[in-house]
Amino acid sequence: MIFNAPLAYIIGIPAICFIYACIILAEENFLRGKFGAEYDAYAARVNRMWPDFRGFSVSVKDMNFRWKRVFSKEYGTLFGLLLAAIGLRSWSLYWVMREAARKEIIVTLLMLIPTILVYACIRVLKKTGRLDEDDYSTVDQ
Repeated sequence: MIFNAPLAYIIGIPAICFIYACIILAEENFLRGKFGAEYDAYAARVNRMWPDFRGFSVSVKDMNFRWKRVFSKEYGTLFGLLLAAIGLRSWSLYWVMREAARKEIIVTLLMLIPTILVYACIRVLKKTGRLDEDDYSTVDQ
C-alpha cells in the first residue's frame, strides 16, 4: 500500500489472509487441545472474526488504565513504529524528489533524535525498576 503497487495487492492481500487463517486455525487447535469442551462451548458462542461489544462495559468497569504499564510494556513497539515511519518518509521523499527534498529529509531524520532519547529514557526507567508497579491486579493481567 505504501508503494501503490498493484502486484503487492494481488499477492500480498491473499497471502496475509492465508497466513492469518493458518494462525487462527493453529490457535484454535491449541486451545481446543488445552481446554477441550470448555473451549468448544466458548467457540460456539463467540464469533471468531468479529467482536461483539455487548457486555464490554461490564467487563472493563473494574479495570484501571496505567500509563506506567503502557510505557513499560509497549515502548519497543512504539519505537519500532516511529522508526519505520521516519525511515519510510525519508526514503519516499528521496525516491520521489531526490535532491529537491534534501531539507525535508534532514528535518524528518532529525526526528530520530527525540525518538531515540525518549526510548532510551523509558528503557533506563524500566531497567532501574522505576516503571514497576507492585499493585497489578489480576483484572489488569
